[in-house]
Amino acid sequence: MNNTQETQALLSKLDNLVRERGIGRRGAAAKIGVPYSTLKKWFSRTKQRIPSPENLSKLKSFLISLQATESDAKQVWSRVVEWWKTQHRYRTVAEFAEEVGWEATNLRDPLEKGIAPPRVVVEKVATLLSIPFGTQAIQLDLAERKIDRIRSLLLLLEEELRWFRDGPLEARRLFRKNLDPMDIGYLSSLLVMLGEEEAFKRWLTLTTNRFNYFKLTGNKNEPQSSN
Repeated sequence: MNNTQETQALLSKLDNLVRERGIGRRGAAAKIGVPYSTLKKWFSRTKQRIPSPENLSKLKSFLISLQATESDAKQVWSRVVEWWKTQHRYRTVAEFAEEVGWEATNLRDPLEKGIAPPRVVVEKVATLLSIPFGTQAIQLDLAERKIDRIRSLLLLLEEELRWFRDGPLEARRLFRKNLDPMDIGYLSSLLVMLGEEEAFKRWLTLTTNRFNYFKLTGNKNEPQSSN
């Protein structure tokens, strides 16, 4: 199988999974980490664009994570079944099903026979019972990488800001002219609030500010989307 055939096979697999899981192409784009406009070009019938090497790597990682999730779902459900046999939290399957948000008639067989229900149900139950799930591990790995990147960016940002702190007044005036103080305030408060969950939740509920990407002056260095 050549590279083009392999890529088409991956795209076909992605399209099938998107339909089976009810993710939608827009949701798939978000999970893969590419703009929706880019993903649409992969499936265009008239002007199809082949994913770039970087995006092809992202696509492969996404498909692997979905396969891992299926295997993890069976293991998680085995734990749920064992828990159900000895738990005293719910008196009936109907009571448990109501909290899960699924029909009791559909949940009874999986609990009694050990056959894993649809993945979305397994995810809900795993969250409800605080059972680690495969996608959570993947997300934590992604979080670690992003934290490392943010740490590097903060070091760079501190160095650049220190120059303005110690520099001439005219430099600070130019800084204020070209950067939106609302954007700066939003990012500063977000960094602080991420340090404590309860404070973050209150801030998330109350804040109406958003990062506007320097819209007052425009951004000449805005990155272009890739295929």
